[in-house]
Amino acid sequence: MNRFVDRRLLFECAVTHYATLNATAEQLDELDRLMHEMAESSDWSDYHQADEQFRHLVGTASGLGTAVDAYHDTLAELYEHFIPNPIEMLHKSNCHHVTLVAALRTGDGNEAVDIARKHVDVLHLTMFMGLAKGGAKARTSDG
Repeated sequence: MNRFVDRRLLFECAVTHYATLNATAEQLDELDRLMHEMAESSDWSDYHQADEQFRHLVGTASGLGTAVDAYHDTLAELYEHFIPNPIEMLHKSNCHHVTLVAALRTGDGNEAVDIARKHVDVLHLTMFMGLAKGGAKARTSDG
């Protein structure tokens, strides 16, 4: 299961970096809208739908063409193994979206990629059963 999260980490950092360079004002406004929709969600299903749209839009905003298709395929594979988290945990996770959109708006690629990396690293601890030992901790100690 780590391979799915690791693959997502690679793509997430790449699309985030390029979204910082290429996102339009309209795309940033739509990311804001989706971020607020997630914040107001009261159940996992509504949150997940907005979250999925958010990710797809960041990918599209990157302008990476067919690489975005591979990113979307990776997300789809990952979601096949998804264990829904409580809405409170998802709302806490949405804080990453808030800071990510702010970094995209200011064009701070380093900050945006760091936020994306931290966001995905959390999955090693929360998304899959049995990954609490080793996943993100091992990665964090490597730099």
